[in-house]
Amino acid sequence: LDCLGKLSTKWSSKICGKQGPNSTQLLHEKMSAWLGCSAARVLLDLAADCLAKLMDSKVDTKMENTVDYMMSDTESCVAALLETSVKHTPHFDWVVAHIGSCFPHTVTHRVLSVGLKDYITASKEGEGEVSLTKVPRLLSVVNILSHLATTHQTDLQTAVHSMLSSSLTTTPPSPTHTATVPFLLSLSTLSPGVRRALTSDLAPLLTPLLDRIPVLYPSWTSLYFPSPNALLSNITQLLLSTDREGPHLLLLLLQAGAGQGDVASSARTIMNNLLADIFTQVHNLPKHRTEEVAIFSGLSSHLPTIQKMLLVEDSFQLSAATQLLSLYCLHKGRSVSAQLLKFLLGSCAKEQQLVVVVQLVGQLEQFHTNMVGEAVSTGLRDKKIDVKIFLSNLAKLSQLESGSCHSWVRAVTSCQAQLVEHLVRPDMTALVLDLFRLVPSATNMRVNTLHKICHGFVQVILNTITSTNLTMEASAARISSCEKILFQLCQQHCGLQVTLRFLLDSCLNSPYCVWLGGVQDTEESSVRQKQAVSLLKDNHKFGVMPVQPLGSSTVFHAGTIGAGARGSPPQHPVSEDQAEINRRTVAGVIMRLCEGTGEQQGEGAKQLALMMVEIISPDIMYNGLPWPEEEFMKVTIERDLSITRLLTRHPITWTLLSMLAQARPALCYCSVLVRAVVAVSISHWASHVTSRLSDHPAQVHITRRVLELMAVGQFLPPQLALVPQIMHIFDPFQLHCVLIDIWNFMKITVPGPSLFQVSEGSGDATRDFGPYKNYHGFCERLRVVVVKNIDTMAVIFKRYFVDALKESGENGQNGHAEPIV
Repeated sequence: LDCLGKLSTKWSSKICGKQGPNSTQLLHEKMSAWLGCSAARVLLDLAADCLAKLMDSKVDTKMENTVDYMMSDTESCVAALLETSVKHTPHFDWVVAHIGSCFPHTVTHRVLSVGLKDYITASKEGEGEVSLTKVPRLLSVVNILSHLATTHQTDLQTAVHSMLSSSLTTTPPSPTHTATVPFLLSLSTLSPGVRRALTSDLAPLLTPLLDRIPVLYPSWTSLYFPSPNALLSNITQLLLSTDREGPHLLLLLLQAGAGQGDVASSARTIMNNLLADIFTQVHNLPKHRTEEVAIFSGLSSHLPTIQKMLLVEDSFQLSAATQLLSLYCLHKGRSVSAQLLKFLLGSCAKEQQLVVVVQLVGQLEQFHTNMVGEAVSTGLRDKKIDVKIFLSNLAKLSQLESGSCHSWVRAVTSCQAQLVEHLVRPDMTALVLDLFRLVPSATNMRVNTLHKICHGFVQVILNTITSTNLTMEASAARISSCEKILFQLCQQHCGLQVTLRFLLDSCLNSPYCVWLGGVQDTEESSVRQKQAVSLLKDNHKFGVMPVQPLGSSTVFHAGTIGAGARGSPPQHPVSEDQAEINRRTVAGVIMRLCEGTGEQQGEGAKQLALMMVEIISPDIMYNGLPWPEEEFMKVTIERDLSITRLLTRHPITWTLLSMLAQARPALCYCSVLVRAVVAVSISHWASHVTSRLSDHPAQVHITRRVLELMAVGQFLPPQLALVPQIMHIFDPFQLHCVLIDIWNFMKITVPGPSLFQVSEGSGDATRDFGPYKNYHGFCERLRVVVVKNIDTMAVIFKRYFVDALKESGENGQNGHAEPIV
């Protein structure tokens, strides 16, 4: 060893190159240079072998065979090694580092012990202020430990933690124990390897020893850190430079800072100073900003724990965690900010906790635009989040929205398509309705989004009607809220058409129809779908049948071919009275939506009429306004029967048609539906002329309803409009004849919107049929029937036939118009 020391001192400049007083050549560079020298390598191998032999046995160093003088050669060998190192420092450091790599555990402990003693001595000479770089032996200790840290990190960590634990647990503390913490802090500022060894698993080691720190703190500041805030600055810099174990130490500070006492006060001071330095690093100018803040490395795995501190009531933990996470989000980017907001929205159970959300948004949104929208969007997609709390907090924040910032309103508006997915869940419906009520829909919504939202609200209306868990007042309030939102949606392009289609399809072609008094027919629940599905089967069926030259084979049957007789219809889940209430509710919603939509008056009712024709009529041909010749009914009889059956199965269609009849001239656009029912009635009564009306109550009911529609919609003049009121005086033949007259009248006077005049005062549309003589030919057979029953029909005859002639200035007898002589 002595030979190696002399060799290193004498030939260092030759082997390693000339070194000035400010040389920064690293220890491993010196070692690489010396190991390239054969002589030095041979001596080094011999010294290592000798030390290995001596450390493996015990010898009598004093040549006296007594126990008192027996000692392990480990200590004597390391002592000799370090004495040579001190004698030839710093040229001999590479030898100590190499031998330390051969015996890491022993050498590491001894180097730390010698360094600590030198540190104490240097501090006494320098009156507390010690610069390790200015003391050669301490600089050698730094270099040796730095080299050992690269290859034997675990041994160095064990030695450092052992020294630290011993210094904090020994009572009363010796000067050596008092100097341990300042010494390790000084080493850590110069050696990243020592810093990593010190901070690794430091938090669990310090947790039970925190109460000892206030005891040693006065000695540290008086003996080793006399300058103000010197110790605080060292600890802060150590934490700032700590990467992997930094989050554990941050958690330790946050937990220790809660409460009272010296330890809590010190932890708060350190944390506040640390946050100030992190703030400086994050907000530095780009050319001075670091690519990565060391203490943020690995913080992502500890975010759940720190995020929970945002919900506590301790003021220090709340404030420190808020500032720390705000800086972390600024450094990491918008996605991290959105994740933090999402956690808070799904976790804040108290209104006081929402103050943190407002504070974070104010700090972060100016740097991360649209972070609120991203947080709301990801939160609505997250299946693990508590959606009730999330939506409740969204509603509260939307209500607290100030006039200068609309980020929450914009976020909710942009995510309304996702909100609708939760609308149909019974436990979420009220919360989502509140959000839609507080935040109006966007005015330029895309059609697919509009389609999705309208579908959701229509489903809620029908679910509310069919629900048995809500009171009448609650149901009415919920339907009213849905109607207001749908009214806003109907103001948009295609909004009314989409909403009407959903409402009508749901009322006619879904299981909801039974709650409205309808019957869901599996055969004809959706005509177009049925035709699309069964077209191939129909082709196969008719393809194997014999060709019939007399025309198509149409069979009217009471069952389904191949399936036997039709079963009895299922019982309705509600009474007829309740079904009537439900029909009026749905029809009222539909009509109010139509009345409030459209630039022109009656445009909404027109859209409803056209939509009803499109959904109810199974054919796209012959759906116009004109009524054809009587003989043409044979061509359209199958279509007319399909329309009539559907109207019979679903009473809500009659309710809607009645409302359209009052909203003149909207019923004109449903001319094909009215024509179909009249055609079926004519065909029916033509085949039952020898019977009585009372034998066919269902058909009487249908005939009366369609004629009432035509009367209210002013399709018919006053005389023909009497028919539904006096049908009881007719027999089937007479009714058939009058229906033929009505058909011929409709054929001549096509029911079009142009026939109606709008009153400037009331805004109602009315139709002027002109004098009675213009159409008296279509009323002759009706007049004859009334005359035949003059004993009961005298008042009606006088008013509608006799007085009608006088008002028009015509002459006549018994209500029969005659030419003036």
